[in-house]
Amino acid sequence: MTQHSVVGKSIPRVDGLDKVLGRTKYAGDLSMPGMLYAKALLSERASARIDRVDVSRTTSMEGVVAVLTAKDVPGLGRFGVIAQDQPVLVGEGEEVRFTGDALALVAAESQQVAERAVRFIEVEYEELPGLYTIDDALRDGARFLHSDKPGNVCLAAEMRIGEPELALREADVVVEETYNTSRQEHASIETEAALAFVDGQGLLNVHSCVQDPYHFARDISRALGISMNRVRVASPAVGGGFGAKLDITIQHWLALLAMKTRRPVKMMLTREESFRLHPKRHPMRISIKLGASRDGKMVALQAKVISDGGAYTGRSPTVLRVNQMALPGPYDIPNIHVDSRAVFTNNPVSGAFRGYGAPQAVLAREAAIDLLAREIGMDPVQFRLSNCVRDGQKVANKFVMLDSPISLPQVANKLTEAAGLKPVAAGPRELVGRGVAFDMPTFDIGVFPGIGLSGAGATVEMLQDGSVTVYSTAIEMGQGVATVLTQVVAEVLGVDVRDVEVVLGDTNAAPKAGPTSASRQTYVSGNAVRMAAGNLRERILERAGKELEIDARDLVIEGGRIFPVDGSKPGVELAQVAALCFQDGISLREEGWFKASHGALQGHTFMASLADVAVDVLTGTVTVKKLVCSHDTGKAINPLGVIGQLYGGAVQSQGYALTENLLCEDGEVRTASLTEYLVPTSLDIPPELTAVIVEEASPTGPFGAKGLGEHVMGSVPPAILNAVCDAVGARLTRLPIHPQEVLDAIQRNA
Repeated sequence: MTQHSVVGKSIPRVDGLDKVLGRTKYAGDLSMPGMLYAKALLSERASARIDRVDVSRTTSMEGVVAVLTAKDVPGLGRFGVIAQDQPVLVGEGEEVRFTGDALALVAAESQQVAERAVRFIEVEYEELPGLYTIDDALRDGARFLHSDKPGNVCLAAEMRIGEPELALREADVVVEETYNTSRQEHASIETEAALAFVDGQGLLNVHSCVQDPYHFARDISRALGISMNRVRVASPAVGGGFGAKLDITIQHWLALLAMKTRRPVKMMLTREESFRLHPKRHPMRISIKLGASRDGKMVALQAKVISDGGAYTGRSPTVLRVNQMALPGPYDIPNIHVDSRAVFTNNPVSGAFRGYGAPQAVLAREAAIDLLAREIGMDPVQFRLSNCVRDGQKVANKFVMLDSPISLPQVANKLTEAAGLKPVAAGPRELVGRGVAFDMPTFDIGVFPGIGLSGAGATVEMLQDGSVTVYSTAIEMGQGVATVLTQVVAEVLGVDVRDVEVVLGDTNAAPKAGPTSASRQTYVSGNAVRMAAGNLRERILERAGKELEIDARDLVIEGGRIFPVDGSKPGVELAQVAALCFQDGISLREEGWFKASHGALQGHTFMASLADVAVDVLTGTVTVKKLVCSHDTGKAINPLGVIGQLYGGAVQSQGYALTENLLCEDGEVRTASLTEYLVPTSLDIPPELTAVIVEEASPTGPFGAKGLGEHVMGSVPPAILNAVCDAVGARLTRLPIHPQEVLDAIQRNA
């Protein structure tokens, strides 16, 4: 690959020092003079009709400034990224569909008064039959949660290639199993928080931890009946998102209260409220059947997918389609049939979570592939490689075009090299196992229709002292996008990274960058920034050429200086040329707008993971001893950042595989704190955790970079599941893997 001065170097994160020293301001740190504190009254029922909401006792309380109910909501009064079917507030005569529905809002002079006031609001409910499982929702005679969605089906989708039924009948070996995955909570360090106010020009300002400022501005505009040019959404640093902060939770409430009171209003959710309110990872039941010839060639895949979409549409339609396209993975399977449904229930809304429906698909496929390899008697790695798609072939995912070499063999080889030998048991109480999983993760490239993904813009401006400011509505939430954009600009303009400032997440400062999701921002915003900086570079070199009396094509910028390629002249300081441009009235502000044009809707890459586990035969406890994650990153713009993403995602994936399960009973969240909902801690990190970077350049990515952020969530959980199955010698089919189920499997195999 081409040598670069900044790109490809592991520089420290540009936002790292402020975060380490506690100087970074998050939404919960914001305050203003005269600020009010808000609290929402959430429903005590998951399925009921509201007969009465009486706020009379609250409105007269000292310190209470405003109490709002559904009749105080202007505009559409509903919100949602795909379907506007979720109410801002549920009013009398309307239904609550989950315990995250709000009935009233209070704004008070203090947090204590607001919390006390909501307890004095009286509500009368008429209980309605609840639908708390997908089977409840699909049974004959079940009531419809949404009158326009008969059968409680949010979306039904089908994918068919070839003749899978015939191929399965004729296959030499067929395996069949049903896999169940849990409802996963994002558990970001920072809960949802926002501060809203109306400024002196009548502009509604909402400062909140969000992953898509333009979407929030549009949804607030639509829900509250205010034109979008009167809404500004700005996101400070975000303390973790993973998809939880892609959709409105509290921002419309704060906007409404600020409009009504004409005072700043702030809200920060408790951990329990956060667990109840924001969308979760879809629980799914995937029944899968795979067929192969005796020599190990896969001939057919058939699957039935049912997901619990929760009370409202949320992002279920796109999550379900991503899940469906992800099921065949990186394999050459000529016959495929996938039948998928997302179902409404009275559970929390399901939405985006790192991987966006793909991890559930990868889990089922890779676990079933292990069963198939075992039945045929082939090594699981070699079985996968022998069925891997080859250069020149098409994949089943119709959104993807294979536009770069198939790197999976290289990814797999480096994986097994890094893993070394399978460990041996430490004693008679321990069983050990090894599992692998392959994947072909995808990432958005700026052309996918709907949900704000098409196109991404960024602005780059050089000031007269040669320093540079980048404006983007990409969001920094710990993944390192601010550092990546800094490196791209510094590389193109030949400046020091310390002379680049990145301003993120403000709809009044930058063009739309789309959501910070779908592993997309390095690719789309990186390309937009590179285009803007490239145009700016040409303008600067043209002015420098006049000053030096040299053709601009013969000049380079390096180290903050402009000089001839052949070194015939000493050159000039970049800051001096910037000042000349300023004096001459030459604009040094450029906007780049990127939208991929190479014929695909999604980009792709390849990944493989390996897990070594130890199982305690007396307790059923699973301990991950080794995790190796091998990823084709394209050009790693910041290798240290890539490793950090792979490490963090691997540990989060371990939680999904072993401990994380947001339990709901009769629609009520039963594990609504971090003492009950178990995320991995530093003590759970495997003693051997290895990230392997493979660099097969993307022909369209910035400097060859590909997407990264979500990808490890796909292959780590099935690698762990397969390792446990290898250790106990029996099938396990549910995430998280429960110790009792492990003990039962050991007993069955005894």
